[in-house]
Amino acid sequence: MQRSMTGFGKAEVKVGERCFVAEIRSLNSKQLDLSVKLPMAFRAAEAEVRSVVSKALVRGKVDVLITMQSETVQTSGEVNKEIFRAYLGQVTDALSYSGIDVAYDVIVPAVLRMPNVLTTEVESATDSDIAAIVEAVTLACERLNAFRVQEGAVLIADLLARVDKIEAYRDQITPFEAARADAVRARIREGIEKLGVEVDENRLEQEMIFYIEKLDITEEKVRLAAHCNYFRQVAATEVDAGRKLGFITQEMGREINTTGSKANNHDIQVLVVKMKDELEKIKEQVLNILFVIPIMKRLNENGFRLWYDAGIEAATEWPKNIEDHLKGCSCVLACLSSNSVASKYCRREINFAVSKDLSLLCIYL
Repeated sequence: MQRSMTGFGKAEVKVGERCFVAEIRSLNSKQLDLSVKLPMAFRAAEAEVRSVVSKALVRGKVDVLITMQSETVQTSGEVNKEIFRAYLGQVTDALSYSGIDVAYDVIVPAVLRMPNVLTTEVESATDSDIAAIVEAVTLACERLNAFRVQEGAVLIADLLARVDKIEAYRDQITPFEAARADAVRARIREGIEKLGVEVDENRLEQEMIFYIEKLDITEEKVRLAAHCNYFRQVAATEVDAGRKLGFITQEMGREINTTGSKANNHDIQVLVVKMKDELEKIKEQVLNILFVIPIMKRLNENGFRLWYDAGIEAATEWPKNIEDHLKGCSCVLACLSSNSVASKYCRREINFAVSKDLSLLCIYL
């Protein structure tokens, strides 16, 4: 079964008055690159979390975030008075030296957030807490895998449906080929009659056969069918096949272009244009596999926190959800192809980023 390497899974498990939430995101990677973030009080569960994720996901760049939505964890805090006094003195001296007048109700909260000023003791996690965390992670992994399968199935189905359309257009050429040959013969004979010269019928027929053979597109149709079959085979059986699918689409494009150059017929040209349109849409999907996902992987490896629309749940209003997430971004990265530039949705998202004065970086694929 073909699965996408990108995915998102989320699960919640309640134990008592506490609710543990596990969110898992994955990107493409040859090996398992696992990052786990847990509240400090529940770090004891990390080993089990890693074991569960390693068995469930096997490979990919995987980020696991576990949070606890509850106030039941009892905490006690103590202010280190010596450190607080030292920080406060340095801050007030710096402000006074700079001629900045700031009230203490603004300074004190900032000082309290400085390192080692406020120490807290959090009660340790119980066995039931760890069991709940592991259960939440297990459920999130199951949902992420289901997402991967669904996204992979949708992607493959879309690619194969477009390949089917290309073959259907290719088959529609056949009825026009015989009519095209007859039209070429009639046009040649009409030209000869206008010249009013006598010709050797046997030699004329021979030359017309040679000429019509040069316009024959049988070989192109056969090779295109072979490329389409190979595309299906690779898309259905191989993992991380983006580059190979890209090469196959190049070969399909050559055969379609050659068919168009030999067409010498309006109806065939129309079908060639339709095949090219479907091929461009296939290339768009292949670009996502080949370039966009690796870019996201590289950014993650370098410590950038990413958001992309793979995490949007079903029945969600996509434009609003995307814009809400864009508001919280410090930079927007737009991967642009010829089709995405023409998309009103992509233009809307880019214009929204510009209107909010967000940093915008465009990559032309």
